[in-house]
Amino acid sequence: MVYGRGNRKSVHQKYLEMFKKFLGRQMLYDLHHSQFKGRNGYSKTDPDATFMHMKDDYMRNT
Repeated sequence: MVYGRGNRKSVHQKYLEMFKKFLGRQMLYDLHHSQFKGRNGYSKTDPDATFMHMKDDYMRNT
C-alpha cells in the first residue's frame, strides 16, 4: 500500500479503495432503505414523521 505524493498506486490498490468506498455507500443505502419501509421518503431526524405537500397558489387567492 502506498500513500502520499510522488507514489503511484497499483491497480489492485485502486480497486481495493474503490471497493471500500462502494461498500460504505452500500451499507448506508441499505440502512436508509430499511428505515423508510416502502414509503417514498422519510425524514432523517424523525423517521416516523410524514411530509405534507402544500399546493402553490400562483394567483395569490386566500
